[in-house]
Amino acid sequence: MLKKFISLIVIASFALSVQLLPMSAQAVTTTAVDTQIKNAVYANAKYLQEENVTKVMDGLYLTTDQQRQTKLIYIDLFRQYDLTYKITKFKIISTTKTTAKVSVTQITKKVKGPAFRNNQVVATHYLKLVKGKWKFTKSEIQSIKYLN
Repeated sequence: MLKKFISLIVIASFALSVQLLPMSAQAVTTTAVDTQIKNAVYANAKYLQEENVTKVMDGLYLTTDQQRQTKLIYIDLFRQYDLTYKITKFKIISTTKTTAKVSVTQITKKVKGPAFRNNQVVATHYLKLVKGKWKFTKSEIQSIKYLN
């Protein structure tokens, strides 16, 4: 059960995106796209810290059925735990006009709640540009280092 929650917390930690200004494909520079992607990833940590289920869900690219289940997971997660999130490394691996692959190192620590192991996770996240917003489509955990 603890392993399941840790996995959910790690995935939840990267589940958001920020509102982006619509731009034509010709007007988007690599630098602007990189900034938008980075903003989306860092906003994720902010919204998780705020325990804002609405913004968390808005940043996910899910089917309707997946949305129902995932929302319940976040509600339960936020009810049980108060966690802090800190991104210590961020690197864009690749981008196209509508997709991105990034590597993120994040430290997650428990402030209060049931048993939890503070951890440092290295994850690869995949994002998709949907109606002007970068949304998380998939996350792959590369490594987990427990800090306690």
